[in-house]
Amino acid sequence: MTVNKLDTGKYQARFQYEGKRYKKNFSTAKEARAWEAQTLQQLAAGKSLTFQKDIRPLSTLADLWLQIHGYSLKDGKRRHSKLIHIINLMGNPPAHRFNALTFTAYRSARLEAGITANNCNRELTYLKAMFNELARVEQWRGDNPLAKLRPLKFDEKEMYFLTQDEISDLLRECEASKSGHLQYVVRLCLATGARWNEAAQLHRSNLQIIDDRARVIYEGTKSGKVRRVPISIDLAKQLQQQASNGVYFFGDCTGAFRRAVERAEIELPRGQLTHVLRHTFASHFVMNGGDLLQLKEILGHSTMTMTLRYAHLAPEALEQAIQFNPLKQQAQKSPQ
Repeated sequence: MTVNKLDTGKYQARFQYEGKRYKKNFSTAKEARAWEAQTLQQLAAGKSLTFQKDIRPLSTLADLWLQIHGYSLKDGKRRHSKLIHIINLMGNPPAHRFNALTFTAYRSARLEAGITANNCNRELTYLKAMFNELARVEQWRGDNPLAKLRPLKFDEKEMYFLTQDEISDLLRECEASKSGHLQYVVRLCLATGARWNEAAQLHRSNLQIIDDRARVIYEGTKSGKVRRVPISIDLAKQLQQQASNGVYFFGDCTGAFRRAVERAEIELPRGQLTHVLRHTFASHFVMNGGDLLQLKEILGHSTMTMTLRYAHLAPEALEQAIQFNPLKQQAQKSPQ
């Protein structure tokens, strides 16, 4: 058993077992030794190391992923559709020909077409997860072809939120909309930090009024958590008065919201049409002195890291920079 460094800088593990020779190249000597030890262990256990090329097209793997795992996810069908879209854009190659180079070439073309780095990273995550899950249930043999591929780095962008004047303009346009439900969906998002679909698809049973207190219960959320958010009794009574189709308060009014934003002449970053309402709630909550731990529970964030994106908006955020910077200390030392 030997591990040699090649002229290319790679490390080659090479050994012979029962008259048959085995060899494989790696980036590091540690990886080569690990493969050597693992392969010998498998051979000693009588396992065959002869792998046939996996000629299945990637779309077949995506369909298999949906059957064995995706169906259990809340967004499984949507993610499967996204996987199929990505795979078709790459030409639906056979599995044995798909590798990191295939994806990086695809990613470069996507970036040139104007797709954001964040979206490219999401596509990488979906494909990695597909191979990982298939390997877990022994439907994929071999390493994850994207395991060592890193996501792209990109500059963090400030999350846009509406000012009080913009909120007033928007609500005025929503009230004037032909969609009678629109203003109440918007008010509910601004009052509770709800995602658009959570508010627009609110069930009548999810509004509770007891004496002079009211709250909205969001179920079937993105995180799977049930959120209970208090609202004013006035807003609750306004919601109660709304006509509905069946058991829901509102109908579809996304298009009406887009038109209201345009009439209010509010320019929003790409991809933040309805989500800006959630950002607006969170931003004003913190700017008005709200507690970050409570904000985490209201928004239903799975980790505090997500909530801390709003921490810089707190009234006294980073104010110690003024108090403890070296120029301040120099001024204190200077003779009066």
